[in-house]
Amino acid sequence: LFYSKLFTRPINRLTEGALKISNGDYKISINVKNFFGEFLFLGDTFNNMVKMILEYSDNMEGLVAKRTEELNKANKELSLEYERSKRELMMAQKIQDSLIPKVFPNVDVINFSGIYLPMDNLGGDLYDVYKISDTKIGILILDVCGHGVPAALITTMAKVSFNNNSKKNLTTGEVMEIVNNEIYEIIQGSSDYFTAFYSIIDIETKVLEYTNSGHNEIYVLKKDKNLIELQCNSPVVGAVQNIKF
Repeated sequence: LFYSKLFTRPINRLTEGALKISNGDYKISINVKNFFGEFLFLGDTFNNMVKMILEYSDNMEGLVAKRTEELNKANKELSLEYERSKRELMMAQKIQDSLIPKVFPNVDVINFSGIYLPMDNLGGDLYDVYKISDTKIGILILDVCGHGVPAALITTMAKVSFNNNSKKNLTTGEVMEIVNNEIYEIIQGSSDYFTAFYSIIDIETKVLEYTNSGHNEIYVLKKDKNLIELQCNSPVVGAVQNIKF
């Protein structure tokens, strides 16, 4: 009986302590008097654990307040970053919208019109109509691989490149080759490219010359209601340097 109590008394005290903790009482302390061996180690460990829980519980309110302050600060910084990104995105949208022609060349023999409905707020699609000379009109339709700011930047560079390199004495293939090399120099290594349809209309001869670089078929509707498909006849733009179109 003596040896039985010697072993069961520490177990009972530990059990009672555990029950009090489960009921929310963190101010208890087990009397480890007459504990020996592993029971003494368990008793001391138990008391240290209860002390740590009590300290953590007392400091919980302060920890929560500190963490709340940190979260509020982080949310404020995130909100400011979001507003800044939103303003930059709106500015990029305005810039891209300005690339789409609102006024078309005034030509007696041709009426131009167009509509632009992007899938995303900022995309990689573009069309343009501009005078190359008194007798020639350039028409450009392109689609950059991907969406967002990078695609929008490439459309801007492409528009400038086509406008600068469209000369009276160059064919559509020669202009496309120059543009391809310029764009490749800028975006090389980024795996970006774009498809493009570029054409020149001679309003004197009524001839349309074109290069279709990986783009969808372009349709010409004749007066007799027949459709002519201007199919792809060249590779995409910006992927490989020094190729013929």
